[in-house]
Amino acid sequence: MKAKPFKATSVPDLVGKKASDTITRAELVSLIVSRVPPRPHDDDATARNRVSGKVSYHVRISGTLKEASPGNFALGAISGWLRQGWPGHFDDVPRAPRIVTARVSVGEGSDTAKVTVRGLVLPGDIARCHAAITRMENNIVALEREVERLRSCLASSQAETRALEPDATRWRDWNRKKGRKRNS
Repeated sequence: MKAKPFKATSVPDLVGKKASDTITRAELVSLIVSRVPPRPHDDDATARNRVSGKVSYHVRISGTLKEASPGNFALGAISGWLRQGWPGHFDDVPRAPRIVTARVSVGEGSDTAKVTVRGLVLPGDIARCHAAITRMENNIVALEREVERLRSCLASSQAETRALEPDATRWRDWNRKKGRKRNS
């Protein structure tokens, strides 16, 4: 299916944008056309139509480009596609965070606590990398505190269970002697 031509749209400003922010299809095409050198014989309209066709192909046919809603794209979802298609031209487009799950086991069996850690893909420039690393270090410290809190809660719960075990045993024995059904 041929992509329909459309009017030129202003290039979106990416300063201060997050990976969850969206841009329209026309803004995406405008962004690509503004940064990627056109073919020698292409005028502006031809370049826009060529890029528009490429966007349509990757959305409808190959499925490598996902829309957040019809005609809108999340910056985090298109950043990888842009970097792969035109290396070096779109390093400032915010990337979507990748979720990494790490399981921290505290205790054994059913007394195991699990913690989910969220890791981020580092941005392209040094200043934002340092800020991201600082945020991640703060998250790690907070998670370590949470793990210690969970360990102490687990230890106190296990101690309480051990303290109540003789009473539970006596109660079960008393119920067996009386001929009552066991509640379990």
